[in-house]
Amino acid sequence: MKINGYEIAAGAKLAGADLPGADLSDARLAYADLTEADLTEANLSGAALHSANLTGAKLSMANLNKADLDSVNFARADLTKANLTSSKLVYANLKGADLTDADLTDADLTSADLDSADLTDADLTGAKLSMATLRDAHLIKANLKGANLRFASMKGAGLEGAILRGADLTGADLTRADLTGADLDGAKLHKTTMPKSFNSINVSEVFIQRQ
Repeated sequence: MKINGYEIAAGAKLAGADLPGADLSDARLAYADLTEADLTEANLSGAALHSANLTGAKLSMANLNKADLDSVNFARADLTKANLTSSKLVYANLKGADLTDADLTDADLTSADLDSADLTDADLTGAKLSMATLRDAHLIKANLKGANLRFASMKGAGLEGAILRGADLTGADLTRADLTGADLDGAKLHKTTMPKSFNSINVSEVFIQRQ
């Protein structure tokens, strides 16, 4: 299959490709090189991109609903306002990626690397983030309601005003995290490592057991 003159196939060499608004739904692009490709507003719903390289790619407002993104390299990628609902991002590299206002509802980010990623205003309702790393990530006003954050590393994360209602933070490490104004109502904090001081948090009915 060719789009805009580019061969769309598994393992394709598409570094720097110009594909804004392209319809790549259900495309097979596993192991493809899409480094710094422009996929702004592209439709990648249901696409198979397992182990593809999208370092520095532009994916603002792209549709990645139910896409297979396991082990994809999204380092420093622009995913602002992208639709990643129900997508598979197990072991994905999102280090330094911009996910501002992105929709990650029910996404599977198990063991993903989100260190220094910007998730300001992102929707992570029901997302799976167990064993993920979110060190120094920006999660300001992010919605993590009901998210699975078991054993996640969130050292130094900015969680100001974040919604963590009913989230499972069992064994998570929030050392140095900023939880000012965060809502932890009903969250599971069993053996969670909390920052030394945190204020203005709604913790009614939260069970906290420190190690």
